[in-house]
Order: sequence, then C-alpha cells, then structure tokens
Amino acid sequence: MVDDTDQILIRAYVRRRCEQSFAELVSRHVNLVHSTAQRIVRQAALAEEVTQAVFLSLAQHSVRLQGRSSLTAWLYETTRNLSINTVRSEERRRRRECEAATMKAIIVDESQATWHQLALHLDEAITQLKGVEREVILWRYFEHKTAEQIGVRLGLGPDAAQKRVARAMDHLRAIFAKRGFTNSAASLAAILSAEAVKAAPAGLAVAAIAAAHGLGASLTTNSTQAKIGIAALVAASVTAPIVLQHLANQRLKGEVAVLRQQTAEMETLREDGERLMAEARSSESQRAKELAELARLRGELVALKARETKPEAMTKSKTSTKAVPKTADAAHASTGKLLLAGEMRNVGIADPASAYQTLQWAKMKGDTNVIRNAVAWRDERTRAEAEAVFAGAPEAVRAKYGSADEYMLHLFDRSKPHEDRDILVSSRILEQNVSGDEASLQIEYNWADGSTTTGPLTFVRMGNDWSQALNFDPPALGKMVSGLQTEGAALANQRESK
Repeated sequence: MVDDTDQILIRAYVRRRCEQSFAELVSRHVNLVHSTAQRIVRQAALAEEVTQAVFLSLAQHSVRLQGRSSLTAWLYETTRNLSINTVRSEERRRRRECEAATMKAIIVDESQATWHQLALHLDEAITQLKGVEREVILWRYFEHKTAEQIGVRLGLGPDAAQKRVARAMDHLRAIFAKRGFTNSAASLAAILSAEAVKAAPAGLAVAAIAAAHGLGASLTTNSTQAKIGIAALVAASVTAPIVLQHLANQRLKGEVAVLRQQTAEMETLREDGERLMAEARSSESQRAKELAELARLRGELVALKARETKPEAMTKSKTSTKAVPKTADAAHASTGKLLLAGEMRNVGIADPASAYQTLQWAKMKGDTNVIRNAVAWRDERTRAEAEAVFAGAPEAVRAKYGSADEYMLHLFDRSKPHEDRDILVSSRILEQNVSGDEASLQIEYNWADGSTTTGPLTFVRMGNDWSQALNFDPPALGKMVSGLQTEGAALANQRESK
C-alpha cells in the first residue's frame, strides 16, 4: 500500500470506505499540510486545526478527487486557502473582543455614574409606590426572585406576574423622571439588579443572631444578665451555621422547582419541534411525489402531441458529405424521437445520440463518474480560458471545488433541482450533423414548468467514444464569472452567520 499512487488510495477509500487507505494518504501528506499551515497561521494550535480541516475536506470531496493521480497540489492549495481564512477569522475575532471589552468598560462606567445619582433618591422613590408594586419591585430586584416565584406568592401565573413587575417598574421610572432621570425601564431594571443589593460583610449574620439573643437576655434579672449574654453568644456561634444552612436549603429547593418547571417546558418544546419537523418532512415528501407525477403527466402530454403532429422536419436529418462512422446509423435513427426523462438510460457513448442520452441520465442521477466520461473540453484554449476564470474566483469557491474541471462537473449535476424549470420532462434530437470527429445536435427540451426550449450541442469523438464538447464563447464565460462570484458571496454569508 505504501507504493500505491494517491489515485489508487483515494479510489479505495471512495469505493470501499477503506480507512487504511485514507490513513495512508494522511500519513503521506500530513507533514506538507501542517508545515504550510504553520508558516501562514504562525500558531501551533491553529496549524493543527487547519491540518484537521484540510483532511476533513479531503474526505468530503473524495468522490471528485479520485480522478487525480496526485493530491499534492490540491492539498497545498486547500491548506493555503483555509490558513488564510483562519488568520482572517482570528483577526476579526480579536477585533470584536477588543471592541466588546471597550464597550463593556464604557457601559460599566456609565452604569456606575447613573447608580450614584439614582441611589440618592431610590428609597424615597420606592416608598411612593403602592403596596403591591413596592413588594414586587423588592422581590424582583432586591431578592432576585423569578417571575415564577413571584407568581406563586401572588397566586398568579408567570406571565401575569411578569406584567405586574413591568407595570411597577414603569411607575418607578415615572417617579424618577420627575426628578430629571430619563433612563428607560430596561436600563433602570439592569442597574437595580446589579447594584441594589450587595453581599453583607462576612460574620454579620452571626453577630446579628448573637445580638438578638443578647436582647432577650437583657429582659431577665440583673444578676444573671452577664451569664445569659455569654451563653447567647456561644449558642449563636453554634446555631448560626444551622440557620444559614436551612435558609440555603430553602433557596435551593425553590431553584430546583423552577428548574424542573423549565425542564418540563423544554421537553414540551422539543416534542413540538419533532412533531413539526416530521410534518414538514411528510409535506416535502408529498410535494416531491406530486412534482414527479406532474412531470410524468406533462411528459405523456408532450408525447401525445408529438404523435398527433408528426412534423416532417422531425423525421429527417442532415448528413455530411464526408464519411460517417457505422455508429451514425443508430444515431440518426433516434432523430425526431421523443424521449421521456423516465425512459433515459445509460446506453454508452459510442455515438453522439447515445452520448447525449447517457449524459442526460447521468445528470438526473448525479453520477459524476459517467458525466466525467461523457464531457470533454473542446480544445486546450477553452480549458485555459475556463481555468483563468476559475483562478479569479473567490477563495471559498476555489477551496470548495479545487479546479475548473470539478466546478464544471458540479454544473452538470441536476439530481437535486430547485424549481420546475430545472426538471427535464422529455427531449428529442431535432437535427444532427456528423462531420469526421465532430457532431452538432439541435435539441428540443420540454421542462416541468410547461416551457420548451431548443439549443445546439457539440460532440467530439475521442478514439471510439463521443463526448459533449465544452466550448465557451464570451457570454458563457461571463455567465461563469457571475456564477462563481454569486456562490462565493453565498459561502461568505454562511461563514459569517456561523
């Protein structure tokens, strides 16, 4: 296996999921990938992440890459692109963190200044609230009770309790507004939550309990006052931890109850989400069946119309004065015949008509191996023009496809049409000219949206096989540029949304 080429190893992985073959590929190229990443990102941890991402991309694109005899160039280019993207992402992340830290410092400073002003009038403002409003403000922002806990105290649901809190906060804000404070209700609530109650000094609770016991001791006779005071202090030191533990337990019980309620709500939401997804999948499946049935009926309608009209032009084909291969007889026999999409088969590429049918079948099936054999560049100039356009594509697109060849194969894949106009119902060869090693076919296409289009296709013979020729004129090259830029923008938006 060590002596196997990259092509043999990648094909073994694609066809048999041979993990040993993939491991050999990783072992063979990991030094190159990691060293390239290290030079660009200049951080060991990021270089390791990029290396893992490159080989993950290799596994994801293994089907497209199995035609390459060597993966070195693709791995190098992919590593470079991912490394550059990683550096840019890290730079944007650091910039956002810096901006967030600066903004947080500004907000904290502003909140502190606002709090110092509000604190002077807070208690007076709270006393002006009605009894229930004053209580819900104290519960929510001084004791940090949740809407559920406040609702339990008031005998209301969480939503109703939250509305009570909101109304009380609006009244409190109106009181502050009369004193010249124009903070919003949300800003005032945030400041109260953060500043209204702070932790008491350590040991203060114990001292308070001891003081309470000392007050009880002062009511006894003077002869025993000192002894009882000392006993109270000792008792306080023993009972204070018990009292505090009891209070903590009560608080924890309340929090557990709230968490249980939230868990039940989340479970309900999860079940509703699963039900909606199941309904959506069922609806999508039904729509796919209806589209397939619609396409079939439209195809039958087109076939019936064709049988009724039988135009003479469809039954004739032009032939070249030059010698025509024997396979051309079968090719011309199919001229004018309506071929439904469901009837298309892989009939080989021995003649132009067969190559056309096989290519259409492969497009619908998404069989890139058959597509690869059934298409070819018209000449080296055409390939060079396409590669030049692809080289100017956004980095994300070049990283996704790796080469102009793979991008063109992607364009031929119609196994997952998005609209009715992308679904081919039927087609026929209106006319064909065969001259030496080239053939021109005029094709009529009937689409699922009811439209009909016609256009020429050029085929070239290589040895005993025929392939559709890829030949770009300026409008086609312009369309390729536009398609590459559009897909690059879409990939960039996906990356930013994550």
